[in-house]
Amino acid sequence: MSVHKPTSCFSWTGKPSLMAFQSIKDALDQRHSALALFVDFEAAFDNVWRLKCIQKLQTLGVCNNMLMWIRNFISQRFSAVRFGNAISSFKQSETGLPQGSVIN
Repeated sequence: MSVHKPTSCFSWTGKPSLMAFQSIKDALDQRHSALALFVDFEAAFDNVWRLKCIQKLQTLGVCNNMLMWIRNFISQRFSAVRFGNAISSFKQSETGLPQGSVIN
């Protein structure tokens, strides 16, 4: 098993990435297993077919618990627009993926 350095082909940024890298390193140093899933949704985030995304992750071997967590995170997303003191009604997003979410 190998661990990619933060300076390799991956674009790792921010404290959460460093913490994840350190946790993986610590686990491997103690001869434990480590699993991390980093998915770059940025390239086509506005038009991603959510079901196909989940199916693709499944074919890549992502475990069912992780698939369920991702499906719950990207499904039934609602948003509203605020302009000054006015706010629109909430609308459900049927396509695309969340952006700028902090998950840690």
